[in-house]
Amino acid sequence: MQQITPQQAQKKLSNGAILVDIREPSETAKQYIEAAEKWPLSHMPNHKPDIKRKKELIFFCRSGARTQMNAKKLDASFPNRSYIMQGGISAWSGAKLPTKSHKNASVGGGLNSNYIIFGALLLFASYYLLK
Repeated sequence: MQQITPQQAQKKLSNGAILVDIREPSETAKQYIEAAEKWPLSHMPNHKPDIKRKKELIFFCRSGARTQMNAKKLDASFPNRSYIMQGGISAWSGAKLPTKSHKNASVGGGLNSNYIIFGALLLFASYYLLK
């Protein structure tokens, strides 16, 4: 699979290519490219989207490493029309191309730390009040 820069990816996107985010939902919750379709790599063997045969596909992850490691699998699923965006979403945002983020996305990908602290305080208080 050929690697292309974020700027080249943006140009191909404006010409009808499909930008494909292979990150997991916990990652795309933090930062995403609005025009990208979300196809988590963990679902790829079972989830093979029906797309037009002539469309070019540009795959990316956070830094490009995961996409590169899975290049053979991705290219086998969509032969002769797949690209890897160098540097992933990190390079895309570093090139000052538009990204979005969810306001309530937690940094750890799990429970929001405020809920954890609140829960701990609640347990602590109830232990001493019921004693």
